[in-house]
Amino acid sequence: MSQTTGQDASVSLLQRVVGDSLDPTYAEVARRRSAAGGSSHAPRQRRLAVGSALAALGLLASVAVAQTWRDLPEAERSRAALVDRVKAATAADDRQAEQVQALAASVERLRAAAFGAAGADSDLNARLTSLEAAAGTTAVTGPGVQVVLDDGPPSPDSGVGPDLAKVLDRDLQSAVNGLFASGAEAVDVNGERITTVTAIRSAGDAILVGYRPLTRPYVVTAIGDPLTLEARFADSQGGQSLQTLATTYGMRFETSTHDSLTVAGQPPASLRYATPRER
Repeated sequence: MSQTTGQDASVSLLQRVVGDSLDPTYAEVARRRSAAGGSSHAPRQRRLAVGSALAALGLLASVAVAQTWRDLPEAERSRAALVDRVKAATAADDRQAEQVQALAASVERLRAAAFGAAGADSDLNARLTSLEAAAGTTAVTGPGVQVVLDDGPPSPDSGVGPDLAKVLDRDLQSAVNGLFASGAEAVDVNGERITTVTAIRSAGDAILVGYRPLTRPYVVTAIGDPLTLEARFADSQGGQSLQTLATTYGMRFETSTHDSLTVAGQPPASLRYATPRER
């Protein structure tokens, strides 16, 4: 009986050792970790996903920066080549314009000599000269007014940006239209004669008169009675609009009268489809 009881006690002790192999404190910690195991994996997975996304964004940014730096010299070379081509074309156009003016002056002298030698009607010659001046194909000289437009400096104190103080193509249009409406007989802008087929427009940051880009400041020369022309222009819609821009945004706007001004001539346009009507 006592032997059987001793064996049962030994078996019970072995079972407790196997079943309670962990210290009670460690067992409690293990139980808590096991109970919270389902919720601890989700934050860890989210952290891994966010880390992977940030790593991918960093890689893309690095590739973009490297590509930009690699393409920058080529872009600069292309821009420099384009600027050189524009300058060369502009210089060639200037030379051709000078040749056209020289040829026009030669034609004028030959025509005057022909009219004088043949004893032609002087009224016809005077009418032809007047029509050329009105059409803008010949230079004219006389008293008049000059209007100077230029970009104004940005004013950080008033919050005015540089674009608001910049001369635009429509500002030149206002000046030219206002001068013609005020009685100007001939107008040019930086030496480019304004005719019935001359357009004033913008191309990028440049202002074109006809097909020629202009550089600031923009000087508008008008032939006409200086006193009445200046006063009427100041009261015109174009003059008042420019004065508002000068007062509000600081754009440069100046007018002055002169006893003698010269407005350049423009080569006559070639008529492709129009022909004189037979009478």
